[in-house]
Amino acid sequence: MNFNSIVEEEPIIPSAFDLSSDADSPDNEGNFNLFWTKSDGAVNYFVYQDSSYINEINVNLTILEEGIRNLTIFLSDYG
Repeated sequence: MNFNSIVEEEPIIPSAFDLSSDADSPDNEGNFNLFWTKSDGAVNYFVYQDSSYINEINVNLTILEEGIRNLTIFLSDYG
């Protein structure tokens, strides 16, 4: 007898994290690091850019980097 079963898993919603930077204020060079703490449930991270504060992920954002597995990224030429 063959049985087919479908198991649906609840999606894991990653936990909150803290984001920081070593950029000067103002940062004339435009070169800096972003650092963040581990988000439980996250497999990898994306860095987005927008002209204003980002409150939600949507198609209007620019992806700077995707699939990051480290907890830091160096960004340059933003001066």
